[in-house]
Amino acid sequence: VKTRTEYAKAMMENTTSLANSGYFDAVAHIDMYKWVFTLPDRFPLMDDGFKEENIKEDIEKALNAIKQNGLELEINPHFKKELYPSPYITKRALELGIKFYFGSDAHKPQDVGDKLDCILNTEPYRRALL
Repeated sequence: VKTRTEYAKAMMENTTSLANSGYFDAVAHIDMYKWVFTLPDRFPLMDDGFKEENIKEDIEKALNAIKQNGLELEINPHFKKELYPSPYITKRALELGIKFYFGSDAHKPQDVGDKLDCILNTEPYRRALL
């Protein structure tokens, strides 16, 4: 993997395989590539102008596998700058009828439930959790 787009596509392919494996009940951090892209020293990927719409087919395959296998999808505010998954992925998962769960990814007790209020006041995340 050399570019951000290639990395994101590979993540979606891995997510599709995970969903089809039969070993999991849920998927967390479906678009973790957004976080990886903020760490160029740790993950030296070529910036090819990545846009989520460039991997819509890959996202669709992953979401369909999640739906077909009855997995749930995590909503996570842990990364502070934005909510995960992206609004596009969240809206599309809602359209497919995928269920969601809240994950605060707490590494310290005081982080449990962090930003839940933000999620409950932001669409489409509010709709996903209610």
